[in-house]
Amino acid sequence: MSNETFNGLKRGELLLVSSANGTGKSRCVRLLPNTMRLKQLIKAHGFIWKIESGPDPKQCFGNAEGFMIESLDGEHARNIRVTDVELFNG
Repeated sequence: MSNETFNGLKRGELLLVSSANGTGKSRCVRLLPNTMRLKQLIKAHGFIWKIESGPDPKQCFGNAEGFMIESLDGEHARNIRVTDVELFNG
């Protein structure tokens, strides 16, 4: 991630939108349909996912930056590359 930013946000800066159940605030991303697997996840769980952690280096991506995300329905969580998402500005 160049200059410690992601889509205009500095590392640690929060994008705040209402959480799925309305009881708090969550950072969210919109999944991009870059691969067949991402298209399947979008179909099953929707475009918008909440960020659990990151962006930070992920071992599964050769220490490239990524997020741990969870679907708004709470049924699926996964690591994802920063290039496969865009910040959601709910």
